[in-house]
Amino acid sequence: MAVSVNSQVARWFKNRWPDLLAFGLLIVLCWLLARWTWQIVSPEAIAEPAGAARVSIDTAAAADFIVAAHLFGTAEAPRPVVQAAVLTSLNVKLKGVFAADGKEPAFAILNSDNQGDRHIKAGGEVKSGVMLAEIHPQHVVLNRDGTMELLELEGKAGGAPLKSNRLALPSRQTAPKPAARVAPEIPSVIAPGAPQAEGAPADAFNLTVKPAGANQYSFSRNELNKALQDPKQLQNLGGVEVNPTGGVTISNVPDGSLTQKLGLQQGDVLNRINGQAVSSNNDLARLYQQFGQVSQITVEGTRNGKPINLSYTVQQ
Repeated sequence: MAVSVNSQVARWFKNRWPDLLAFGLLIVLCWLLARWTWQIVSPEAIAEPAGAARVSIDTAAAADFIVAAHLFGTAEAPRPVVQAAVLTSLNVKLKGVFAADGKEPAFAILNSDNQGDRHIKAGGEVKSGVMLAEIHPQHVVLNRDGTMELLELEGKAGGAPLKSNRLALPSRQTAPKPAARVAPEIPSVIAPGAPQAEGAPADAFNLTVKPAGANQYSFSRNELNKALQDPKQLQNLGGVEVNPTGGVTISNVPDGSLTQKLGLQQGDVLNRINGQAVSSNNDLARLYQQFGQVSQITVEGTRNGKPINLSYTVQQ
């Protein structure tokens, strides 16, 4: 039995030895290929030259350099905290404002310590330690040694109907800037008068108004804008007051004033401007913004109880 098994093994080995030899050679070949591959592909170690000095890197300085480069832009600076304004206790009265459309100079008419009316530009000094910080249609903000205080138009704080001898026009800025575009011309609508004649008062409002027919006038928008930027001209606007029965009343028409030049007379009542009702200074301010670029303005009202219509052509 043992002889038979040995003969079978010898016979199998005799028949299979070429296959076994090929398998062994294949294993050796794979090992050689793997070794050659690692020797070719793997990077060689770079020997550091003898005596080479090591370079030390200041990581803190490098971090500061990267931060200073602003690789991802700069963060927006935090906005200053706006302090709420409280009603002022100063002996200062706000008689009126001229707050232009947002890019024109803004002025306020203030009376400090009963020393008379003064026309003060935004950023100007009201009295020692008090600056005019902001100008708005119905109030101003005073900077009193760093504290913001609110001063309302005279007649508004007590709850009575607001009456001002100046035109209250809207503002969107807190400090004067150079004019970037022409300002609206509504002051001419809300305070009109007659054409300027030779020999007019030296302190007359600096605007040339030309008659174009019965109750029809024309004037230059650029000339009006230039005049309104001069604080000395504000005292020559004339005056309007709220009419208890509706509309606004022309209450003051000095010689040479804007109201006189544009054809209005003292006691005239204005009810509509370009078809829109007028019943308060707020309406005048709103119309002032809306009619900033119009070339034709119509005013409807009454004079001595009779209807009157005025027409204005606004030229560049």
